[in-house]
Amino acid sequence: MTDNAALKSALDVMLQDENGDFTYSNEKALFGYLDIGLRMPRFAGRVYAEPPNFDVNTLGNVNAATNYMDAGATAIRAASAYIPALPTAGSNGDGSLNRANKLRLEFTKVALMNFRYLKVNNPTMTDDDAMLVSHLRARWVVLGAFYNTAASRIVTYDEVVDIPVNDPAYVDIHTLANPAQLDTTGANAAYNNAFIAYITANKDFTPFVVKYAETIWQISEFVFRVRGHHYKTAHDNLIDKAWTSVSEGNIPWPARFSKEHAFRTAIHPFGVKALPIMAYKWLAYGKMGNGLILRLSGAPNGFAAITTAAAGIKVLASETWYTELRSKYKEQLETIEKMATLILNQKYNYHLSARLYGATVIRTLNIDGKTYTMSEADQIVGAIAPIIQGFIEWAKDRLKASPNSVFSFGNARVLEKRAATNPLMAERMKEILEYTVQAIVNAKSTREAIDQVFVVEAEDKTAT
Repeated sequence: MTDNAALKSALDVMLQDENGDFTYSNEKALFGYLDIGLRMPRFAGRVYAEPPNFDVNTLGNVNAATNYMDAGATAIRAASAYIPALPTAGSNGDGSLNRANKLRLEFTKVALMNFRYLKVNNPTMTDDDAMLVSHLRARWVVLGAFYNTAASRIVTYDEVVDIPVNDPAYVDIHTLANPAQLDTTGANAAYNNAFIAYITANKDFTPFVVKYAETIWQISEFVFRVRGHHYKTAHDNLIDKAWTSVSEGNIPWPARFSKEHAFRTAIHPFGVKALPIMAYKWLAYGKMGNGLILRLSGAPNGFAAITTAAAGIKVLASETWYTELRSKYKEQLETIEKMATLILNQKYNYHLSARLYGATVIRTLNIDGKTYTMSEADQIVGAIAPIIQGFIEWAKDRLKASPNSVFSFGNARVLEKRAATNPLMAERMKEILEYTVQAIVNAKSTREAIDQVFVVEAEDKTAT
């Protein structure tokens, strides 16, 4: 008697926790399990591109982006093809296909198999979303993303399912010999016809996937790194800004495609480790927009309080009264700045999901020979959090009158709770900032205004 595949799959899942593992982990809780996994046809020999052998521990370095744009890019291009080098015609028993057609056939099988699975198991999913997810997955597989997960992830709880050739739901896909000759009359004709009809009717679809598949992946890498999730509705603004930075505002996100499916459903099965590896490979090939290159420096999820505080300190350092502030909080400010530098130089190691990246987990901060636990670091941040939060709140209030202005701290909320321990200090900081602006506004001459910006007045120096 043969196993009932559906029952076996269900039982396998029932033995796990919701994160797709037999051992619960708070770090895995961020990743979770998604029951819309990648379907992979079982080929005699796959011809996908292989990604470079990156050590994720080094990709978190502040200089990583520069390394893979200069000499490192040349080395990666020499060692790892962008579009895979196909075997010669006649290999793997498919002598009837030339090199290009073989790759086209495998792409079609991955796309069609995933389109069918998505439509069967998610009847409310639109054809737009099912086509986008299936084609993004197929393109990412062809470009090498699957190799990051292949050895250990073809299991139900890891969302990658290798479909055997005798699976009745997909047998026509396995036996497909020519991507242009889909069965339009058999048992699965409805899905094949919908697939063909969509491609035929939407001439802009294929160019969109080809142009933006890498960008969608890179934005997903950024969002997961800084937020710890692939997608939540709260991330829409973050995604929109990243998308706009790449398209220069000329191409809004197409309304017919769900962001949740594009940035979560499509990419989730490939695993967290694949996110930076593929992003940096594409960087090396010049396939990353400047806006996303800048975002490679974004701080890891879980340590935003430290890095936000350090960024706020850097902004305030330009103020004429900053010397007085630093004299009172010199030790705390210097320690926070050094902590932020350490975190930003090992982004994936300090990420709350470091293990999912395959990175060495680091949860302490060694500054000038002293080791700080995260709770100790949080106490230091708490001492100056009201100052930085006061600046953030003041700036947000000022910018309400200028809706088109950009403020890099516009979404920063991580210091709110810490600042709540001393709300009076936050209010005092807002008053100081307002005073400095009003002093410029009330200046009687340009020279006096400049003095207010760059020179500490004598009365302010002596006032105590």
